[in-house]
Amino acid sequence: MVTPVGGNKAKKCNVRIVCATNRSLEEEVAAGNFRADLFYRINVLRIALKRETLDFLRQYRWPGNSRELQNKIERLVIMSGDDLEIGAELIDERTLQERAAGLVATGADFDTNTATLPEALAAVEKRMLSEA
Repeated sequence: MVTPVGGNKAKKCNVRIVCATNRSLEEEVAAGNFRADLFYRINVLRIALKRETLDFLRQYRWPGNSRELQNKIERLVIMSGDDLEIGAELIDERTLQERAAGLVATGADFDTNTATLPEALAAVEKRMLSEA
């Protein structure tokens, strides 16, 4: 239930929040850089992706769109067991076959950590035009 700003009645809402970070939120809370109350609200389920798995997920073309991505992530979480560390060894055989058949993107032509938005857009546009 939430009460809109300026309102006097609470309204029901159904939301899910997915958060990602490359920092330790516990350390950020301790340093005063992240709100503790927000941390405890979002700290429900942690999933650790190994670099190889993250690269695979970024490069895969996702022919089934967001529904396929959602299903793959759910499967990976289930298969990871109690530690929720997702390694490339958990990627299913069908997806690996699709990858081998060429259903993966050619990869980013820019560094996703340092490229500016115009650089990234230009690289994506160039790749799309060459593929077309």
